[in-house]
Amino acid sequence: MPTPRSKILVVDDTEPNLRLLRALLTGAGYEVVTASCGVEGVAAAARENPDLILLDIMMPDITGFEVCQRLRAAPDTRQTPIVFLTALHEMEDHMRAVDVGGDDVLTKPINKLELLLRVKSLLRVRELWQSSLVSSIVCSKCTCPTRPPSGIWRTPPRSALWNDWDRCANRLPPAAGAVAPRCRETVSCQWVW
Repeated sequence: MPTPRSKILVVDDTEPNLRLLRALLTGAGYEVVTASCGVEGVAAAARENPDLILLDIMMPDITGFEVCQRLRAAPDTRQTPIVFLTALHEMEDHMRAVDVGGDDVLTKPINKLELLLRVKSLLRVRELWQSSLVSSIVCSKCTCPTRPPSGIWRTPPRSALWNDWDRCANRLPPAAGAVAPRCRETVSCQWVW
């Protein structure tokens, strides 16, 4: 469960949106930091180390897409969940948001309950990912994941493993020397933390 004082960075060039999101998130118990443009958002993310970022797409200096790419390239923000907030309704824009590294997309006007649920969910996922209890064994040949002995399964973030898992007919036994279901090679498995 995410701590109630998780820090959220809101990047939006519209002051009323910043005020609304600050009031909503602060009222829900989160610490909120704001930035009014893309460049300021990148700097604030590096300086504040937020637990989650809410990011507008259309901004005057650089787009949210470019901000997201910069954040994904930086080691300190590479794994920070990013939710795009946008007035763009085209599915291609939503797909691009995910392609550049976004974790979710919400269309404006934002439904307050939906936003709070997505924030809570992504913070929970981040906390689980950061805990050392969650690990996976991955086939080093075809990247087919399997369940570790503890029974908790996950894939490394920002990878194609979710799709590989869907294509695999069987799970690998949690041992080195297993036969990968997709590539049928005997592989040495490695722990991925």
